[in-house]
Amino acid sequence: MVPVALLMLVWLPLFWHTARAADLGASIMECARETLWIAAGLALRAGAAFLLGPEAALLAAYGPLIVLRYLMDVRPDRRAAWATARRALPYVVLIGALVATRLLPDVREAS
Repeated sequence: MVPVALLMLVWLPLFWHTARAADLGASIMECARETLWIAAGLALRAGAAFLLGPEAALLAAYGPLIVLRYLMDVRPDRRAAWATARRALPYVVLIGALVATRLLPDVREAS
């Protein structure tokens, strides 16, 4: 996790600099929100890596954050949200299976 966190400390300011150079700059508040999203992702990833191991941790940690960000940014109506959920279902099943093979002893032994 330390190398990933250090990479983010370099990558995020570089991203902001590049975005400003392309006239796509964001406000200080938007930069702060992005920093909080990244911090939340890193914290969830660290916890997931401890519980699940590195293979499934990234998917299990960032999946819920992606859903939350989608709901907050797009604010879809119920119909659009269900349509998106149906399209994402194969990925949800795959991530769920990976998590189950790490957390449930019976599933882990059968895999």
